[in-house]
Amino acid sequence: MNRLRFDLNPKLHPYPNDLRSSSEAWGELVIRIITDSAAAVELFRWQWNLDPLITWFAEHQTRICHDKVPQLADEQVPENISIASLLNRQVESILAVMDDDAHLDVIYSYREAHSLSRGLPGARVPPILIGCIHCQGEISLDTQNEGNPNAVWWDSTYNGNWAYQFDMEDFYFSFQQSANRFLKNWLATSISSDVIEHVEWLQTLLCRTYCRCCSG
Repeated sequence: MNRLRFDLNPKLHPYPNDLRSSSEAWGELVIRIITDSAAAVELFRWQWNLDPLITWFAEHQTRICHDKVPQLADEQVPENISIASLLNRQVESILAVMDDDAHLDVIYSYREAHSLSRGLPGARVPPILIGCIHCQGEISLDTQNEGNPNAVWWDSTYNGNWAYQFDMEDFYFSFQQSANRFLKNWLATSISSDVIEHVEWLQTLLCRTYCRCCSG
């Protein structure tokens, strides 16, 4: 089974004189898939304030594992379709007939807990989705139907259509380890009482949950 890695690497803040820099945890996120043959495939690399990413995961870790992918009424989910492609297809279907606003709300809610862009607010992050489908963890991207590719709001470097299945339980364990290492480094370089309190809260949340897709 493939293994998913979110490497969180501390970096010097590029704008140290900015008033917000002292409360931001600047770093580099590298997303990799390690295949069964031990080959590593880099999916995404970005430098940003990583505190919101860790907070997003900590607050949504139960949903990331247990949320069912939204389905339209009487819709059969093909075995070979990714989460990203399935949601795009549903949105296209709804907009074509200008109907079912309630289901659009369901999709929006799902994206809140499963879209990487929600964890990196303000960054030009592509709509990468992570969740469980067919009882497996999956990370996927499908920008083919996300509007004009020449006028996208994310970095077009990452345009594409791909999906990788992975061991979700292994990912949770590795993310918690990577996040805790990153948070310890942030603590070591900050004297802010607000940062210390926030990091302690995050560390408590991160140790509460593990995940197995389809475990109920």
